[in-house]
Amino acid sequence: MKMFPRSEDGCQSGSGHPEQSSQDCDPHEENEQETREKGAENILQRIRTLLRGDGDIGKAQRMVLFTFGVRVFGAAFAYFLQVFLARWMGSHKYGIYVVVWTLVIVLGVIAPLGFNSSVQRLIPEYLVRGRHRLLRRLLSASRIIAVGSATVLMLVALSVIWLASDHIPAYYIVTAYLAALCLPMFTLTDVQEDIVRAGEWGDLAMLPTYIWRPLLIVIGVLVASFAGFSHTATTTCLAAICATALAALYQKFSMDRRLKRVVVPGSKDWAAGDWLRLSLPIFLVESFFTLFTSADVLMVSYFAPPDQVAVYYAAAKTLALVHFVYYAVKTASAHRYSRLHYSGDHEGLASFVHRSVRWTFWPPLICAAVLLFSAAISCVCSARTLSAGMTFWRF
Repeated sequence: MKMFPRSEDGCQSGSGHPEQSSQDCDPHEENEQETREKGAENILQRIRTLLRGDGDIGKAQRMVLFTFGVRVFGAAFAYFLQVFLARWMGSHKYGIYVVVWTLVIVLGVIAPLGFNSSVQRLIPEYLVRGRHRLLRRLLSASRIIAVGSATVLMLVALSVIWLASDHIPAYYIVTAYLAALCLPMFTLTDVQEDIVRAGEWGDLAMLPTYIWRPLLIVIGVLVASFAGFSHTATTTCLAAICATALAALYQKFSMDRRLKRVVVPGSKDWAAGDWLRLSLPIFLVESFFTLFTSADVLMVSYFAPPDQVAVYYAAAKTLALVHFVYYAVKTASAHRYSRLHYSGDHEGLASFVHRSVRWTFWPPLICAAVLLFSAAISCVCSARTLSAGMTFWRF
């Protein structure tokens, strides 16, 4: 019997057995199968790009995931640290520590004069354009300027505390003096974090600040407790100063060792005018943003006693989890914008900006929904905590 010729997809053509032909080769089933195969291939391709991609998108995705992972783990550890410190000191003394450490964070972000962010734009530009003499000077000058500014700000803060001591509650005075002494090392860590970020060293950017420093604070507090020191905000502040100094020095020496393999020694050039013109607007923006996100704790401390400040701080830190996604995307993206722009890859820059917007929008939306759902569950599960849960829900 003569067979019908077969088409390329393996189905018989002709009209010999129409029912069998339509059953064996349903075009809708073939389209669905092809769509599933393409979807699976796209997913595999994205996974390969994420794990092994050498382009900016693959590297950025890996850095976003690493940064977000460190921040999430760091947030969990910070929660443990805050609970531990609150239990160790009590709510009143813990509230004192919260207020003065918030002041350190605000002043520590202002002190670098914008150099903590401008280096992320300048370092990729100098690498792409081969301006190695400016790069070598920038790597040292940015840290010197930031630490010098922080030292001046520390002296101003000490003077203000001394002059206004009659108007400041007595329980803040000693701890505020100690917190001011922490400013130079805190600022050095902030600037170094952005330098190593521009060098694609995410581990050295994130771990000293968000893992090693909190861990060292816990170790310092435990050592002080075993040594017989009293459980006060002053003791905790001393532990925080030591932890910040050790983390900053570890980051500095590790970064200098890695920079020696990347930056060839040679002569250096100054471009102080260009650096300041770029850094000062960033300084104004970041100062306002830091005040916007942290000044609430300082304002609450003016109207409420330290134990109530501690409660407010704990609730505010819960909502701050949503901010981690934005921080992770910013960490992985800022220096790449500069490099793509100065390398002339405008299509790559446009594509990268589009992806960054999606990374920034959807995960925080999901996190906010999860927090709201958790607040609703907290209201339903326990009648005893209903009032607190509803307060959190309304906030």
